[in-house]
Amino acid sequence: MNKLTVIFIALASLLSLPQLMFCQENQDDPLAGAIQQVRDADIKGDFKLYMRNHSLFERLISAEPENHTAKYYLAYTEFKLFQMKQANVKVDVSKYYDSAVDICKELIEKKQLDAEAKIVLAGLYMMRLSENQMEAMSLMPEIFKLLDEAEAMPGKHPRAAIIRGIMLLNVPEMFGGSIDKAIDNFLKAISIFENGDKENPVVWGYQEAYAWLGQSYVKKNQINEAKQTYMKVLEIAPDYAWVKYVLLPALDKENKN
Repeated sequence: MNKLTVIFIALASLLSLPQLMFCQENQDDPLAGAIQQVRDADIKGDFKLYMRNHSLFERLISAEPENHTAKYYLAYTEFKLFQMKQANVKVDVSKYYDSAVDICKELIEKKQLDAEAKIVLAGLYMMRLSENQMEAMSLMPEIFKLLDEAEAMPGKHPRAAIIRGIMLLNVPEMFGGSIDKAIDNFLKAISIFENGDKENPVVWGYQEAYAWLGQSYVKKNQINEAKQTYMKVLEIAPDYAWVKYVLLPALDKENKN
């Protein structure tokens, strides 16, 4: 398993729509309920829940073909399912890559949630790159171009900073990678989450920004900073499986050796 494959296995869901709030009063709204379940699946890293959500979004789109929000979340769910391929899930999920790419391109062409769609598309290309590094010459410029375009659009897009940070963290220095620049991007995302528009808070991706920041500190051998960052994630989301069961135990094990 190559380096990029490993770092994307537990990739926390990076993307969502900042204008969507998930509160108890929306529990009878099928779309809001489905989106809430996506968030639950991201926290738990639950393949079966993603599959159920995929069916939910398909039904929503079948009933309302121009529901662009449902299409966006269908693409995002397919992105997560495609990631499960690299987590050795014994289900063929390869088909979801092309489907998610097509949905993102459709949303971009129609200028519907296009900033968020560009970010998802960049994430999909990043996953492709992790599988086939021979495509780096074509995919890397396209990934950064999509992120640049998304960040230049109205609104605040912390997930673009997260994906940019992941790229910078794992690309060799000779190709522009930089741990310090990655940290700057993760901190930028966290700042947006914590200081954004209070009437339209960007609530999704907050945990992932901290999780990747912690990994950046590990790469710099700043173990105390990494541990503190992981503990911060668990203050925000105590059941966040990636940190609770993967990153933090790995850090503790390494420190004991």
